[in-house]
Amino acid sequence: MLFGALLCTAGLRAQTSDDCVVVETAGGERMEYVLSEFPRITQVRNHVTMLTLNTKVELEASQITKIYIKENEPSAVDEIIARDNNIRISDGYIILSGYTPGERITLYRSDGTLLWQQSVAQDGRMLVPLGQQSTGVYIVKTNGQSVKIIKK
Repeated sequence: MLFGALLCTAGLRAQTSDDCVVVETAGGERMEYVLSEFPRITQVRNHVTMLTLNTKVELEASQITKIYIKENEPSAVDEIIARDNNIRISDGYIILSGYTPGERITLYRSDGTLLWQQSVAQDGRMLVPLGQQSTGVYIVKTNGQSVKIIKK
């Protein structure tokens, strides 16, 4: 049950790509599972399995000394490069480039409220208005990624 509760909490915090679930073992090994890879930890009797999109690790429960969420909070966002896409902030706008024309871009408040949505222009660029929004945490979502923006 501890594992299920931990993963429910982890799913709520999966907003930055550096956040991860950390598993520490009695032998001093430390394994990190990035939340964007949807880690899943299951326990059947004394057997624990950690599964992500890319890895599978099996351990005896007695080998595990600690499981916790490591959260890395950025202090501001200047520029984020993801794949061939570019996201940056300037003059009250989130500026996106390198996206597929027609791809849907949405802006959400951290509570999940949809604030804005539009399709990417033919040149692969998009300006998302952020200037009128109050300070807080916002999520820019595209077909291939979600990015957390902190407006101070």
